[in-house]
Amino acid sequence: ETAVSPDAEWSMGYSYNSLLEGLDILNGEYYMAGALQPIKGQVPTEILDDQGVNVYAISDGTSGIVVQAVIDGYGFARGDVLEIRKRLASFAEEKGIISINISTLHQHSAIDTLGMGVALVPALFVNPGKSILGADRNTFKTGKTQKFMDNLYNVVAETITEAVNDMEEGTLYYGSADAKDLMYDKRKPIQFDGEIHRFRFDPKNEASDEIWVCEAGIHCTSFGGSDTYISSDFPY
Repeated sequence: ETAVSPDAEWSMGYSYNSLLEGLDILNGEYYMAGALQPIKGQVPTEILDDQGVNVYAISDGTSGIVVQAVIDGYGFARGDVLEIRKRLASFAEEKGIISINISTLHQHSAIDTLGMGVALVPALFVNPGKSILGADRNTFKTGKTQKFMDNLYNVVAETITEAVNDMEEGTLYYGSADAKDLMYDKRKPIQFDGEIHRFRFDPKNEASDEIWVCEAGIHCTSFGGSDTYISSDFPY
């Protein structure tokens, strides 16, 4: 069933946390995403603005709570999604959460969350050899730093918990705006959704802030693959 019930009683919660806080992110241990450097990999030299995770939790009052966490990053693997879900299993059962969804933006100006920031030459020669020898995957060359990922799992799980606990009743509105003149597709077939979609949640409690969930199919491109600055790279 895809239709929203006219009797739906909406509730929503939101939370944000930094993925960089508490880490010495400029110490050379962490790699930029998607840099494709041949030998050493590319490390960040400056933090322009935060790399974090935004989470909203939403319910129509009938079918349980749906959660979406949106990570500032390059991409995210299924195994990492499953790790976060595992850490939240008992909380999800307790709160009636029926869906935990993890997605990322796709920007190069972030610490690698997918593994693509690995130095190419070592990866192309070392990893196949280790694979043939049956070595532990954790010893493979990758742009992902385990310390960063362990912190990310904890922060995302904590932020989801906060968003669910922040839920309150209110009214949900939907609207969209045509922004196709601000978008560009460089690869054929030229096909994209030119609309920016917005859900606006207006809480009953007048002292509470509204929650806006905006969606647009845009690749953030303020910074390119050779960048060494960390930035959430929001479309301006």
